[in-house]
Amino acid sequence: MVDDKLVREIAKLVSRKLLEYQKNAMVVFTGTTIGTDVALEALCDLKEQGFTYHVLLSHSASKVLDVEKIRASLKPEDLWLGCSERTPEDLCSKYETILVPALTINSAARVANCMSDTVATSIILNGLLRRKTVVLSIDGCCPDVQKQINGGVPLPPILEGRLRSNLELLQGYGAILTKSSDMSSTVQKAIREAIRFMPAPAKQEPSSKLLEKYQEKEQRDITCSSKKVVSARDVLACPGKSVLRIRPGSIVTQLAREVAQERAVMIEVET
Repeated sequence: MVDDKLVREIAKLVSRKLLEYQKNAMVVFTGTTIGTDVALEALCDLKEQGFTYHVLLSHSASKVLDVEKIRASLKPEDLWLGCSERTPEDLCSKYETILVPALTINSAARVANCMSDTVATSIILNGLLRRKTVVLSIDGCCPDVQKQINGGVPLPPILEGRLRSNLELLQGYGAILTKSSDMSSTVQKAIREAIRFMPAPAKQEPSSKLLEKYQEKEQRDITCSSKKVVSARDVLACPGKSVLRIRPGSIVTQLAREVAQERAVMIEVET
């Protein structure tokens, strides 16, 4: 029989594994210098806490930012200028966390309007579509910051409204918005939230009774998913030792497969 203590230990191991995946982040720089130095300091702080980075600079970012300073500060495992040999879809499937230290007005407008015609905006939009942890530092596209830069002169009301609307849309899509100065704490909070979805056995049935139930039934509970991309969150929403039935053609992330193995969840495709 499996006792609650063992289940809690397994839960800790899975949470630790999830945390490792969340801390392996894709970092996307777009072409603004506003708030970038402060955001870079925040990323350095996160690196000291175990984060590893894979960095892409957009074409404009590679021209206006100090690439060597970014390389020396973050010590990324990969650094791409303008483009990557891997597709944005592939990059999004590899990393559970996407960080944008400096988002331009242009990139914010493109993503808000679901335009993915650049590598940078495609990665951000794909991350939102796949419900990844996407944190955007908005100093470079926030109308309040633009007003400060203009010496307190207000923006034209329609323009200010449009900029705010873009940010509201991004937030509605699931992006987490932050100031550069708050980026470290915001990312840490987002990571904690991302791994909080693991169900607590004590709030359901005692683990011993769950095990007995599975043994008596001689079959597994079945959860059906119609999602095109199956993530670790979807697997953790299923009972342990159950079946997650997915549609043909659905994509299962690597982390989802590992969590399924840890929790003895069988993933099968509908026939």
